[in-house]
Amino acid sequence: MNVKLEKGIWNCPQCSENVSRLTCAHVGKPVCKIIDKVLEENPNEDNICKLDIIVQERHKGAIIVICCDDCNSFLDDSK
Repeated sequence: MNVKLEKGIWNCPQCSENVSRLTCAHVGKPVCKIIDKVLEENPNEDNICKLDIIVQERHKGAIIVICCDDCNSFLDDSK
């Protein structure tokens, strides 16, 4: 499937609309919620590398799809 139609125009693989940009979308829990939870659970950790490792572990198994901004807003469960 070719999603680039011409310079600056993409076809969203999710909704088939022609859009000016595509993005990576988490299906389910948005990445900001994952990060917030890690920070909440580790309030005294100031080593950003350790926090990053925890966040990466929480991302294992996450489903990420390429889509337009409108589809992105429908894919997370934060509503």
